[in-house]
Amino acid sequence: MTDEKLVFMPVMSFGEYAGLEGLNASSLKAGRASVKHMKHYRDHGIPDTPAMRMGRYIHSAILEPNTFLPSVVVWDSPKKSKAWDAFKLENAGKTILSPDELSALTNISVSVHSNPMAHDIIGRSDHEVSVCFDDHILGQMKARLDGYSHKRNIVLEIKSTSSVQPDVFKRTQYNMGTHIQLGWINTMFKRGGMPAPLFVVIGVEQKAPHDVVVFDVEDALIEHGEREAVEIAQKYRIAEATGIFSGVSSERMLLTLPAWAGGSTEEKDVSTGTMEASEL
Repeated sequence: MTDEKLVFMPVMSFGEYAGLEGLNASSLKAGRASVKHMKHYRDHGIPDTPAMRMGRYIHSAILEPNTFLPSVVVWDSPKKSKAWDAFKLENAGKTILSPDELSALTNISVSVHSNPMAHDIIGRSDHEVSVCFDDHILGQMKARLDGYSHKRNIVLEIKSTSSVQPDVFKRTQYNMGTHIQLGWINTMFKRGGMPAPLFVVIGVEQKAPHDVVVFDVEDALIEHGEREAVEIAQKYRIAEATGIFSGVSSERMLLTLPAWAGGSTEEKDVSTGTMEASEL
């Protein structure tokens, strides 16, 4: 990595990317709670879950349908048997899915690529692009982009979700910290000598009918995410320097009645939700 310009690594595997030093969006999202939470995430990560694996499969089915879907093998029997053990051994390294899971992934991919705008953006982008930058203030930074078009300077992110209704999707993505993810990428581009990219988010519903909406991203959301991302990163670098990784609060706090139960105020929701593999 260099402190002079943003480095693009379009052929880097996810495993290689995960091994790189650098703050990334997933760790910053953990840092919304505290730098103590952020350090724990950076040291230990989070356990892989079926939902996270399905999120990765959805990305692969959308971005590389012609290579991923044909590589899947199907198992439609109980998983506690000698036959299952033999099947796993025979198909080591392959993606094993149930018929319902494969059907859902296929339908999601078809739905996304049936949307002309989504299909065009995906088709004109390089996929799973890793980027790195060494900043003299924030230190090593990294991100993994679902898609990037060098020609048009467009960053593509795909978000599988429960609903693409705009109001629901906006709230979900805020709670997931998508603004932090996009703001971090924007920070890297600008500090790395690149013009700020145009962001496009493709939302797709995980359940039928797998509706799809292509969202442009307003500048205000990017700017808000950038401020929050940089603030968290700065706090973490200070904690590294001092060796003090503080938690949510070292002071006594007042437990109040939430607004939905009749209270007068309510803290904003900053839960991170389920992280997707492309964000790690």
